Amino acid sequence: MDKSPRVSPDQVISTFYDATLNPALWQFGLNQFASLMDSQGSILMLADPSRAGAEIAFNVGYSEEVVSAYNEYYNTLDPLVGVVPYSEVGCWTADANGKAWPDQNNAREYHNDLLRKHDIGGILASLVVREDRLVATISVQRFGLQNSYRDDDHLAAREVMPHLQRAIKLYFRMQELQIPAGIAQAALDHVTAPMLVVDGSCNLRFANRAAERLLSRQCGVVVRFGRFSTRSRALEVQQAIAQAASATASRGSAHSLDSGSNAAMHLLVLPMPLKLAASHFNERPMALIVIHETCRSYTSVESSLRSLYHLTAMEARIACMLADGLSTQEIADEQSISILTLRTHLKSVFSKTGLRRQAALTQMITTLASIHSSSEC
Repeated sequence: MDKSPRVSPDQVISTFYDATLNPALWQFGLNQFASLMDSQGSILMLADPSRAGAEIAFNVGYSEEVVSAYNEYYNTLDPLVGVVPYSEVGCWTADANGKAWPDQNNAREYHNDLLRKHDIGGILASLVVREDRLVATISVQRFGLQNSYRDDDHLAAREVMPHLQRAIKLYFRMQELQIPAGIAQAALDHVTAPMLVVDGSCNLRFANRAAERLLSRQCGVVVRFGRFSTRSRALEVQQAIAQAASATASRGSAHSLDSGSNAAMHLLVLPMPLKLAASHFNERPMALIVIHETCRSYTSVESSLRSLYHLTAMEARIACMLADGLSTQEIADEQSISILTLRTHLKSVFSKTGLRRQAALTQMITTLASIHSSSEC
């Protein structure tokens, strides 16, 4: 490996911090660090304290074959793995091609079969982070069997080490945060119902795999220039999204669309249950859209009415019975309540749903019934 131009500690520090958000930059940062340390190779190793050995996470100067051989076998023989992780943070340990451990059989195998084979003359390694779930070490290597390190060669890293420690901790935290996000993404991609997240201006922020397939058909719903829209009742749906994605949203809504196919298309527009970026300067409330293509078929929708509009159990039951065509007297008789009490419940239903006419209430419940139907067209 040719020597890289010498760089300043500030350049190395800046690259390591950038690597916390862009892992591809770790290799560039290690290349700069190797140059700073007058070295030709550099390795960042991460280890789980509960497991034996360590793995090369990022490196410069080594082929994939060498990295694989180390991670799969030689890491258990590396004498530095048994010393550096238990030393003080920032304390450098030098290994001049095995001279520090001449009497250890494993060390001799490691140095003879790996280091000397690849013409590595010396290694300088230091512990960077030691926590309950992470041990991180960094090392630099000089190629050429006679090219070892002096006792003061580690001094060039003094300015970099505290920042490298912070950068690795930040990187580890970022990786931890991505785990639940990745799990959620994978779970949503397994859901058969198309699901989208939009902001109040209908800008698309997320679509699961089923939604991507539906959008590719351009049947009933589309995304143009990054904005979600529907081919029918566009204004109605836009208003529902704006309402659901408002800071004060407390309920969702259901909508039926003309999809242009034999199947009926129905949308549930729901407020997101939590703020995704409470401290972000550009925070925008969002709405969740769940799409169903089903045949129209009545089924129990009481739970949805209670969830979407906060109806009581009695109010949801009365609304469903009214949508099924029962008269007010029939409902009152079946529920063993007076007409006056029934009218009080109905007044509350219309108030909570924001509807004014029985026909509109029936249409909304029909939409919910279709969404919850298990039959396929």
